[in-house]
Amino acid sequence: MRSSSLTLLTIVLSMGILSANASPVPAPDVLPSGNCQMRCSWLYLPVCGENKDGNQQTFVNKCLLETHNCSLHNDQYKVVHEGKCEGQ
Repeated sequence: MRSSSLTLLTIVLSMGILSANASPVPAPDVLPSGNCQMRCSWLYLPVCGENKDGNQQTFVNKCLLETHNCSLHNDQYKVVHEGKCEGQ
């Protein structure tokens, strides 16, 4: 019994070492899009953004607004104020 437990422990530990050396997988907070490689937290600190047409949109946080702007050059938003946009 002790021998099989030791063998199992050795296998589990070696798997951990092998996976630690594997190529890294992008964290869920990396939002690659074209040339945009921004790291944003999903921490809810809403900002209200407005584009050139006067359309307002609430973004989860300022970083995600900036990621939107980086990804979509024809639909840029500026922060109007912190917090959710009215009516959203």
